[in-house]
Amino acid sequence: MKLLHKKFNSLYGTSLVEVLSCFAPGRINLIGEHIDYNGGPVMPFSISNGTTLLLRENNLGVHRFYSMNFPGQVHTVSVQKQYHKIENHWFNYPLACLEMLNDINLSITVGVDFLFSGDIPNGAGLSSSASIEVATLFGLNKYFKIGLQNIDIVLLAKKAENDFIGLSCGIMDQYAVTFGKSGNVLLLQCDIPEHKYVAADLGEYEIMAIHTGVKRGLTASKYNERYTSCMEAFALLKPRFKLKNLCDLSLSDLSEASSILGKDSELFQRTRHVVSEKERVLQAEAALISGDMVLLGKLLNESHDSLKNDYEVTGFELDSLVEVLQGIDGVAGARMTGAGFGGCAVSLAKKGVIQQYKSVISKKYKALTGLQPELYLAVPSDGVSLTAC
Repeated sequence: MKLLHKKFNSLYGTSLVEVLSCFAPGRINLIGEHIDYNGGPVMPFSISNGTTLLLRENNLGVHRFYSMNFPGQVHTVSVQKQYHKIENHWFNYPLACLEMLNDINLSITVGVDFLFSGDIPNGAGLSSSASIEVATLFGLNKYFKIGLQNIDIVLLAKKAENDFIGLSCGIMDQYAVTFGKSGNVLLLQCDIPEHKYVAADLGEYEIMAIHTGVKRGLTASKYNERYTSCMEAFALLKPRFKLKNLCDLSLSDLSEASSILGKDSELFQRTRHVVSEKERVLQAEAALISGDMVLLGKLLNESHDSLKNDYEVTGFELDSLVEVLQGIDGVAGARMTGAGFGGCAVSLAKKGVIQQYKSVISKKYKALTGLQPELYLAVPSDGVSLTAC
């Protein structure tokens, strides 16, 4: 923090006005993939990696953005009544947050200096974008005493992603980043939204995130296509089953749904994943509560198979990595986590096993893909908070 504070002053000058600093974590979704935007239950948790933000008003009529992760240039945008996306720059994320405040007549009318520093691997699928958005809104809210509640921050961050960035995501990432709690996973019901905490008492097991080495780009991927397919399936099934969202469909409804959507159709495959994944989340809650890590691992494996075969969002690298992990003695289960199309896999394994077999995993994965995996211990941590500068 001292180094960041020193960098902030070297960029923007010293002032009698105090700098505010906050930290928003990234997240890992243990299970419940691609069902947040279908109104389902999901099981994410905040991690210790995330985004640190320092900010201070400058009274210059401009916002200035700098990232330690993209060093070399301070980006300047004049204070405006309406902001627009600027090409594909990283600072579109905080700019989107400023625009969301404009939308609800809580505009920041003075210039603000921002310094971001993140240790979430770029493109890993651990919600670096949600981390930046939540940090920005949380920091501005505290600094200017706007009066937003945490749920307001979540909803504004999601809207920033949907309307400004252009990604049709659900609420999970922003919610997990905000409401995370050390030692717990969230069981989040996305359509309400509301959550409860489930103790992540894993006994002799631990969760590891393993980066494929493939950066995923959501808006340039098939993510929005999957969203559209689900909305099409929902529209076709809603009249017959009186659905509020696609996750209201039950496993027993799938046979009739197949006759409406077409048994071998892409829409039915997407729907089958959504419905079966919802059931796996509920079973995962029970497994965590009872301490049944064998069952939890089995559910992770089944989730990956569904994401691979029915939802088709894994890809060669993720499939290769998960196959390698599942073949290691002591690994209860593994699957892709996040949106897919690259990014990370998550494993549930006995403590020390992944580190013990790190070289074996790396060798086998590299032989298949030519890529080097990166390992991260994933410990459930607290959500967004102020930090000492």
